[in-house]
Amino acid sequence: MNSYFFIPKESTMNNDYLAQRNALHYRGNIETLHPLFETEFKNGQNSILNFLDNTILAKAKFQRLKKLYSLSAEKCFNNQANNYTFSEAQVCEETLIEKDPILVNIEEFKKEVSVRILDNYEKFAKNYTKTKNFSVDLFEQKHRNYLNRLNIYDRYLYYFLASGLFLAN
Repeated sequence: MNSYFFIPKESTMNNDYLAQRNALHYRGNIETLHPLFETEFKNGQNSILNFLDNTILAKAKFQRLKKLYSLSAEKCFNNQANNYTFSEAQVCEETLIEKDPILVNIEEFKKEVSVRILDNYEKFAKNYTKTKNFSVDLFEQKHRNYLNRLNIYDRYLYYFLASGLFLAN
């Protein structure tokens, strides 16, 4: 018999991913989640926020900036009634961009989505840890179901919501 290789018997091998994961990572404290669950949730949340930021919010921001630059060219730089110097025209343009309520709302939308995602997670999965009939396997299932819902459904819900808010003409 070769002692270099140890192959466990089928009865000792555990192929159940959830059972292995819970055995390794669940601490037993139902008030706090294991950092692995928190990391998975934050990764899912950041994935949605980056998706929105790189797609629909970037498009909305650039379309709004295009309108603001044409407005600043008309009102700040080419307006003979104001007779601004170049530095005054630059300050006028910066003020237009800085005080624009639509650009502020585009930036605030990411914060709103972040809060909504956290609130939904707490309602859907995290509050389950405070119930009397707490089960690690059921919590794992709720956690996985929420992450799937976040990736499949909520991603496009927030995408179309932002599209309706910022790109509707």
